[in-house]
Amino acid sequence: DVTFEKGAQTHGVLWELNMYDLADIDRFEGFPIYYIRNQLPVLYKNKTVNAWVYEMTKKEDCSYPSDHYWEMVTLGYKQHKVNPSQLYQSIERINT
Repeated sequence: DVTFEKGAQTHGVLWELNMYDLADIDRFEGFPIYYIRNQLPVLYKNKTVNAWVYEMTKKEDCSYPSDHYWEMVTLGYKQHKVNPSQLYQSIERINT
């Protein structure tokens, strides 16, 4: 069960988006059926900014990502030099 906990860290890439981009991402992520979107404070260049994050709506339905989705996400991590260890930890949580 993945939850947002105070002090928890997730590494990623912060994008500046307009409302059209956000609408495209909403469609891609299955908002609001599969994911909800929340604003959370994130640390960026030693400053705290509010960023949109997606959280699964039905954690009990959490399953392995499709091969295509997994390849796309891991490629994005590599392209932006983000350590993929959190991806592997999330897959391990599905098994428990």
